[in-house]
Order: sequence, then C-alpha cells, then structure tokens
Amino acid sequence: MGYVVVKSKDAKALEIPPLTVISYLSSEQLKTHDLGRVIVRGKHYKCMTKDSNRIYYVLKGEGRLITNEGVKVINEGDAFLIRPKSPYSIEGDLELICTFSPPFRPEDEVRLES
Repeated sequence: MGYVVVKSKDAKALEIPPLTVISYLSSEQLKTHDLGRVIVRGKHYKCMTKDSNRIYYVLKGEGRLITNEGVKVINEGDAFLIRPKSPYSIEGDLELICTFSPPFRPEDEVRLES
C-alpha cells in the first residue's frame, strides 16, 4: 500500500500522567518511525531514549524544554530534536506532535525520575 490514513477517532490514546500520548501511525503501519500527539499538562518526567531520535513540533501552548544544556522556552510553532541518550523533560501546558525514529518501543525509554 502506498499510503496510510488514520482518522482521529481511530487513534489510540495512552495515559502516562501527566501526559496523554495519542498514537496515529505506529510501527504496524510504518517500519522506520512513529507519529503521535503528546499533551503535556504540568511536567513531563525526566527521561531519555536508548536508541531513538524524537522530533517534537509545538502545536499549541507554551512551556520549557529542560536538558543538560539548559532551559529553552518553547512556544507554538517551535520544533526540537532529542537525540538518543540525551536526558530531557518538558513542562508547561502544551500540545505537541512527536515523531520517533526508529518506532517507539516502551523498552527504549529510560525514566530518570518520576
């Protein structure tokens, strides 16, 4: 098949307080990456990935990206890349699109704090 369309009503929601992750495209449809919508209300726990790159795009809201290199204010229209083994957290009231490459696997994510 040359294309995949996932309607919002068919997307799968995953609650990881304080996050809601809504998966639109997954490794079942794509072999190289995933796409999801991430809703942050408060502070995203500090974590890193073992192997995957994550690209985030801010759809709505304002917040802060906290890394070992400092704190960056992020707003609607901003994008940022998180490389493997790079600790980070996100805080604020945000709605983001995130793509994972390779596809998201729970065992790839390492929580560094609750």
